[in-house]
Amino acid sequence: MGKNKALIPPKLLLVGSHCALNEALHHRFVCADFDVKWVRTDTRRGPLLPYLLDLEVALKREQPAYVIVSPSATMTRADRLRVPSQVLQAHLLAPTQAIQLALASGVRRLLFVGSHDIYPGGPTVPNAEDDVRLPREGNAASELATGHLACLQMCATFSEQHAEQGVDFRSLVLADVFGPGEPYEHSPTKVVYALIDRMHRAKRQGLDKVDILGDGSQRRDWMFADDAAEAALQTLSLTRESYRQLTLPGLRHLAAGSGQALSLMELAGAIASTVGYHGHLATHTTQPPGASIGPDQKIDDARLRRTGWRPRVGLTDALRQTYDGYLKSKLATAAG
Repeated sequence: MGKNKALIPPKLLLVGSHCALNEALHHRFVCADFDVKWVRTDTRRGPLLPYLLDLEVALKREQPAYVIVSPSATMTRADRLRVPSQVLQAHLLAPTQAIQLALASGVRRLLFVGSHDIYPGGPTVPNAEDDVRLPREGNAASELATGHLACLQMCATFSEQHAEQGVDFRSLVLADVFGPGEPYEHSPTKVVYALIDRMHRAKRQGLDKVDILGDGSQRRDWMFADDAAEAALQTLSLTRESYRQLTLPGLRHLAAGSGQALSLMELAGAIASTVGYHGHLATHTTQPPGASIGPDQKIDDARLRRTGWRPRVGLTDALRQTYDGYLKSKLATAAG
């Protein structure tokens, strides 16, 4: 009887919107023999209460041993500045309530997957795990960073306060994630997809120029979704003692990136090669550096790499898979 029980896969509840990262998380944990159920946060628009009721029902029904809370930014930088209250709802109220509900439901192992926006970027790159602070007021990342820092703090605090009950809530901060599985309607909200969409359209229409917002010099850490999902599995699989030894007191978390920082122009050139666009990539030098994607940023993921994790997918292969996913999503949208 004990032998049959060991064959039952552990239940995992994934809480987050439909995006490339969460598609990759779902796929990776299914492949790792978890019984994964996905509570989609983008199926409920408007008030927060219906979503929380859905989550509470799912927690009671599934009684998962593991929970992953993975909010993902699906708004443009301009929209984040225009409606910051919606950002706070999606990245502060919703995930903190999800973490609280998981604790109240008896979940003992949880992973919060957060954004690199908690790091200031700029001249401090690469960003170490302890280099966290809120961006200045008026920055498109301010509200998102506020929410994700609160989630990191909740996970660390709950783990300390309820350690005797076996509560072990962890956090992983990721670089800019891209990959197949992103809904086509999200194309304008994320840099890689926006550039793919722009160049694909330009190629189809025979345009000789594609505009690259800003001067193209901003450098960011672009991470493939499959590598991010592998980092999440690695973080959740560590023993409690190993995680504590690797992380710093306070805002305990690990970070993962691609290991390199590409300029926006370098990224655009790689995407043009992938799409097969041979026109001119035009920058706008009248815009200050960081106008389109924020300050320079590169993740210092040395602590996670000590566990043996490494990004495995090269940029060329990652962009090819992402472009293939874009084409499939575009066809599905047109057919639907």
